[in-house]
Amino acid sequence: MLKQWLILAACLLLAACSRPSSPRCTALPDNVQYCLQATTQVSPFAGQQKVTVTMKQTQETLLTSTEVDAAGVRMVMLSPLGQTLANINMPNEGAIQVEQQGKHWDARWLLALLQVTRWPASQVREGLSRNAELHDSPMQREILLNGNVIIDVKFQFEDNPYQKLIVRFPALGMQMDIETLE
Repeated sequence: MLKQWLILAACLLLAACSRPSSPRCTALPDNVQYCLQATTQVSPFAGQQKVTVTMKQTQETLLTSTEVDAAGVRMVMLSPLGQTLANINMPNEGAIQVEQQGKHWDARWLLALLQVTRWPASQVREGLSRNAELHDSPMQREILLNGNVIIDVKFQFEDNPYQKLIVRFPALGMQMDIETLE
């Protein structure tokens, strides 16, 4: 009987280790795990962006408002008519608070995308699971898994890379055109 309990305990331990170790982790395409990083190494910024999502033959436009400072990240995603689709607060310390429309997606994914595009490369690498790698250059970032591109970020303007960027997810057949609003 003791042997069965030890085997059960080992199985539970292994199962616990295979799950994301924190509620701050989320799955990117191809089940690449990304654990959200603090804002301590990021210069504070705030802004609004227009995000045009194209998937197959469908196109949707969304608006985001983001504030990043020493305390954490606050982000709101809106429909073009102003309906709140997601409201996210990620303090550097404590639990992430998420209010979102629908349960078929994870709003923490928006925070991961924000970090993949804007956080220093060293922090993005820390957040990625061991099986993924980040290639970083001034006008492009790629997350790869086994040599295959999972996320491809292309910055349009060298002097202001976040003014306009294109994020492609080849495995999903999805592209996001992101433009900062004045």
